[in-house]
Amino acid sequence: MLVKTLGLVAISTLIGLLVVTITFIKDLPSVNKLETNEGFAVSTQIFDRNNKLLYEIFADTNRTPVELESLPPYLVQATIAIEDQNFYRHLGLDYVGICVLFTIIFAVKACKVAQPLPSN
Repeated sequence: MLVKTLGLVAISTLIGLLVVTITFIKDLPSVNKLETNEGFAVSTQIFDRNNKLLYEIFADTNRTPVELESLPPYLVQATIAIEDQNFYRHLGLDYVGICVLFTIIFAVKACKVAQPLPSN
């Protein structure tokens, strides 16, 4: 009985993770779109004949694409340290972080369910 229950819980968890993964993946932009800067607003730069910048025009955001190789290594390391210190250990998919996220979501929803409704 216990083995059957644990099996059902494991299968339900895997199905749930699959549904959540598919839900998030469908909203991500394609890799080709990210590589070509297609769809990203960038600033327009106007130069004179001596290659001196005269004007920079942008609408909402001032973006200038740069190559990853042109960034100093400490900037890349600092970004990874701030965002995800275990990035090189899990290669982009942090199962522990996902479990913590689901635990927090479950705890918040459980607290909301446990709160009594106001009555007059």
